[in-house]
Amino acid sequence: MHLGYFTRTRYSGKFLAAVMLAMFVCGLAPATVTRTGGALDEWDEVFNTARAVLAKLPDPARIEATIKDAALREAALRAYRAIKACAKVNKGQSLSQKRAFVAEFDSAFKAVQTEVGKTEHRDCAAACVNDGSKCETDCQDAKKKVCGCKMIQFGCVMKCLFP
Repeated sequence: MHLGYFTRTRYSGKFLAAVMLAMFVCGLAPATVTRTGGALDEWDEVFNTARAVLAKLPDPARIEATIKDAALREAALRAYRAIKACAKVNKGQSLSQKRAFVAEFDSAFKAVQTEVGKTEHRDCAAACVNDGSKCETDCQDAKKKVCGCKMIQFGCVMKCLFP
């Protein structure tokens, strides 16, 4: 049925056409309106970053087979599991759970940084830290409370280990 049909009829037809148009516009509104909570959007960004980084990481079996240093391998696997947990976070989870996942990743990533600093890959990892510093500066300038810079750095460090 064509919407113009209702406008050719009497007043009730015009009213019905206006109601149908309003329903159509309201149906589109939830898809186009964004949330106003800035903190929630920042958390979503972090977990989207985790998903993007995870997609580029080698699988755990390859990590185990390739990294010969036991301490570095365990640290890398722990960070992999932590970023995988972050990638599984959904919008319905509580803020305390989200904070816990990010804190676990940060802790695991610090262990990776410590262990990679003892290997021949330390120069490459240092370049990742320098790139991450720029990201962190941008986050601070944007006044973000949480940022996915360390996740990006982890992806960079893993590229160093898997050329």
